[in-house]
Amino acid sequence: MCASNLQHINDKGYLRLFVNPLLVSFVVFAIIPGIFAALFGLVLPYDENHLVNLPSAAAM
Repeated sequence: MCASNLQHINDKGYLRLFVNPLLVSFVVFAIIPGIFAALFGLVLPYDENHLVNLPSAAAM
């Protein structure tokens, strides 16, 4: 009964409706901040003055 019910849900495509927002949220909250962190990690240490002024800039 349970297996056929899951197959029925999968045939109707409800499973994909639940999985897709998980994938989208994973991309938004994991991959995009990772890209920004990589960019800032490459850019910020390059200029020592901006690296020193980071705490005051973050306070503003």
